[in-house]
Amino acid sequence: DTKMAIGISREDIASFMLQECVTIPSAVVLRSRCFREAGLFDESLRFAEDLDMWLRVSFRSRIAFLPEVLAKRRLHGGNASNSLLNVSLGILNVVDKLKRERPDFLRAHWNEIRGPIAWRHDEAGYHYLSRKEFDKALGHFRSSIGCRFSLRSLYYLWLSLLGRWVGEKRYTRLQQLKQNL
Repeated sequence: DTKMAIGISREDIASFMLQECVTIPSAVVLRSRCFREAGLFDESLRFAEDLDMWLRVSFRSRIAFLPEVLAKRRLHGGNASNSLLNVSLGILNVVDKLKRERPDFLRAHWNEIRGPIAWRHDEAGYHYLSRKEFDKALGHFRSSIGCRFSLRSLYYLWLSLLGRWVGEKRYTRLQQLKQNL
């Protein structure tokens, strides 16, 4: 018994996919026509190339969800998707591609997807801040606040600015002092 996405627009399904990242390539069955119309994986994307392709397919074809498990995913240390930074940057690259190719979609669904996009910027920002790459961290926290304001993102934005201003050695010393309080 197939559950069709009846009454749900193709763009609503694409919005859901951006929020949840629910597709696993080995669990998807497509007609070859879908690949011809939407195109294959975009090899210029290092991560989330499957999400990009599923989005393109969802904009052109009807989607159905089966209630049973079709595939299991094995997680191990060597998985490329084990790195939260890589996954976050990959999804943000897909969003940038959507900004260029489907700005109407992003405008129409911004309220639904801005939270998950902000979260991905925060994750990248935390990573870069922990590595004391202050400019990269600053860029991601600014983008996060642009998506959805939060005091936590503002705090980390401030830490990124502080690190950029005082330099890596003084920033490390300030962090050590903070931990000793």
